[in-house]
Amino acid sequence: MLEQGHVPGQGAADAGRDAARAPRSAILMAHPGHELRIHGWIEQTRPLAFVLTDGSGSCGASRLDSTTRVLDAAGARPGPVYGRHPDKRLYDALLERDASFVHKLAEEILDAVLVERIGLLAADAIEGFNPVHDLCRHLADAVAARARLEGHAVASYAFLLAGAPAAAPADVADDAPLHLALDDDAFARKLSAADGYPELDAEVRHALTTYGRDGFRDEWLWPIVAPAPPVAPDAESTIYERWGDYRRRTGVYPEVVRRREHVEPLARVLRRFGEGG
Repeated sequence: MLEQGHVPGQGAADAGRDAARAPRSAILMAHPGHELRIHGWIEQTRPLAFVLTDGSGSCGASRLDSTTRVLDAAGARPGPVYGRHPDKRLYDALLERDASFVHKLAEEILDAVLVERIGLLAADAIEGFNPVHDLCRHLADAVAARARLEGHAVASYAFLLAGAPAAAPADVADDAPLHLALDDDAFARKLSAADGYPELDAEVRHALTTYGRDGFRDEWLWPIVAPAPPVAPDAESTIYERWGDYRRRTGVYPEVVRRREHVEPLARVLRRFGEGG
């Protein structure tokens, strides 16, 4: 049984079989499209799906319908938090350090996790690639911690979006990850789902060119046993900060989301939520 984010004494193959048998799982994604990274796991676990934004980005065009098609075909079902906010709302919440907004999100996701008796919560990893991805991870950590505090064990797992498929996030435990090696049919369905997602065509082609098609045959979900620690004062700037600086210089962004100034204050709010505050 999965508990506290790890499977004692099990190897990757056994962990993968446990993932396939998990009766009540959930996935928490910052944006539509993230489900493509762990499509095989979604097919096998048929999770409750939470999506923080509609994926509209700066262009304002939602891609939620494409994700709904993928999730429906894979057997997942939408949770109560499902693409209701445009991307801009989440970025505004970060820039404004809107504690009430993220606290309410955590409460709503927690309520669904408890009602649905979710035992495994998979969510975006912290990669410093996108601030909403990182905020999503902090939300998952907080919900899992609070659920355990209220007597319901929830194992928390992270999956990468920007890094190599088999790489481990920087903040994972030493325990064995959940590992699924997709058979030919499952892998073909995964590739077909990615090929049929028009809004992410450029991203999909870039990922396949970078890591090769077979790089996505295996899926890895990494155990998180404690919330991500505070950022060190001398920590390097993130990818999203450097990209934001460029976009501000070119007149696209009026303000840049920064890890220490914007993400970390909300991460602290969520840590307190996880501790019962």
